[in-house]
Formats: sequence, C-alpha cells, structure tokens
Amino acid sequence: MGCSGSKDAKLEFQEAPSPSASPVLKPEGIGVEAVKASSVLVAVGTYTPIIHLFSLDSQAALTPVATSTEFGSNHEAIVLSPVSGDTATLVVANNNAASIAANGISGPEHLQGETHVHTARVSAAGNVEPCTKLLLPGEGPIHACVHPSGTVAIANYVGGTMNLVADSTVAEGDVATWTWPRSDEWNADGTPQRTPKELQRCKTSPHDGLNLPTSFSLTAKGDFGYTTTRTARVPGGDGRPPAPVGVFEVDAAEGTLTHRQWVDSGGWNTRDSVLSPDDSALLAVDVLGGTLTAFKRDVTSGLLEKSAVVSAPKATGITVWKPAS
Repeated sequence: MGCSGSKDAKLEFQEAPSPSASPVLKPEGIGVEAVKASSVLVAVGTYTPIIHLFSLDSQAALTPVATSTEFGSNHEAIVLSPVSGDTATLVVANNNAASIAANGISGPEHLQGETHVHTARVSAAGNVEPCTKLLLPGEGPIHACVHPSGTVAIANYVGGTMNLVADSTVAEGDVATWTWPRSDEWNADGTPQRTPKELQRCKTSPHDGLNLPTSFSLTAKGDFGYTTTRTARVPGGDGRPPAPVGVFEVDAAEGTLTHRQWVDSGGWNTRDSVLSPDDSALLAVDVLGGTLTAFKRDVTSGLLEKSAVVSAPKATGITVWKPAS
C-alpha cells in the first residue's frame, strides 16, 4: 500500500480526561455574547498557547466567543469537522518540537516540547471540550483535514509525510504514515507513473520579489479562487508593502486563472485563509499583523471588500463550521 513507517512509528495515546472532568470553555465564561443562530463559528490557531473562537454573522462581522489554552502552542494545523448539526470535532496539531531556526516568530519558550495532535468537541453554542491528545513523531505539521470516517490527515512539511490518525473521539483505529507518490506509482527506472501537467503560473503578489504564496481558497462552484501570500518575515514589515489577497476568476472549461483584484490583507505574512460555508465571505489570518480579517465577497464579480478586523496575535491557521439552524 506504499505505507512508510506504519509499523515502527512510535505513537503514544495519552489518556483523555473523562467527560465529567474535561474543562469546558463556555462563551459566557469570558464575558461575551452567546453565539447567535445561523452564525458561522471560526477557530483560529496561533503561535502562542491561545486558540480563539469567533462567530461570523451574515454581514461578515466578527464577534469573540471563547479562548482556550488547552492545546499546547505553535498551532500549525487546525480544522473543524461537523459530527452532527450541533456538534463538531476540533483538531489542532501543535508543533512544539520545531527548531528555533525553523520558526523564529513564536519564540524559544514555545519550542521546548513535542508535537501533538489534539481533539475537542465544539457545540453550536461555542462550548469547547478537550478530548484527546496524541504524540506525533517528528515536527512540522502544517495542514489537517478530517475524513467522514473520523480519520485525521496531517501534512508534515518538515518530514515530507502525511500522518493518518484515527480520531478516538469517533472510533478506535491504527496510526500510519504515507508518503506521496506511493510505492506502486513509480516505474522500474525511478520515474513517476503520473506526471502533473502545468497549465499556468500566476503571481500571488504584484510586488516583484515578494511572491511567497501561503494559501489558496476555491469557491464551491469553482468560479473564483483567492490567494494569500507573505511579503516580510518580521512584524511591521521592515519597510516592505503589506501582503495582498489575490482574487482570480477561474475559466470553467480550461481551469485557468485570470487576475481580478488585489486587496490589502493588513499584515505581512497572511498564513491562511478560508471561505465561509456559503462563500459570502473570505476570512484570512496574518501571523505578523496578529489579525483575523473578514472580507465580504460579491458572488457575481468575486471581488472582495474588507468588512471586519479583530485581534488574533501570531495567528497561524483558520477553520470554520456552520451549525445547523
């Protein structure tokens, strides 16, 4: 099956607290309004020990809901996966094993430790209940997604692997590590059997030499795509221009992109972005600006208009979930 390290990987489940003993983080506990019906919940990971939870309303306005320090620090990967209409699983991979050279933004105080993947239950009201904690080998988790079966896939950009974890909040299972291409996708002479064809190459910044893409979000219809990028490595930008969000129209037949708009992100390293579930807004986090920004999206033209900015210090990742009304 092209499995690498599945038998020898030393993975350790740490005992999860019982539901009665788990700390439940409630919205009213930090003095903000409860989540309104029909709102979208937005979770933001950071390079600090804090996870932020916000609500996004129909006007693309953001409201703080809750914060948590139950998920380590250096949250490189974060995802909300619906379990039912009023419950979702939050998955957070924190990279406390990163070297200072690999990550100078978070500071050495957050790099003394190990790499873990955490899970929690999130309610439609914004309650966060930590569930499990799993030790992962190596370092460098950068992105995560959850299969409907409950299996969590974590991309590791340092190890060059994809970690597959059976989330014990859903079902018991094994842990394995895959690499791509799989071993059965190579010819005898060492060439891959599948070679992607490059259709087009687009800049993600209008500034020459400052073209360092960090994310790409595509609408459900596939008619528009949105890029984020990095223009600097230090807070304040060191004289460099802010990082732009790019708006691209997608050709329905060819899949090629046509640039339509640049929008100032308000920071210099916009690490991640995501569209709201109904594609009415784009949300982006900037690790140097320390912000979460919401942009209203015109569904016809695809163009963006900045609608809200809230503080999210050293934000690294973002995920959204819309509970059932």
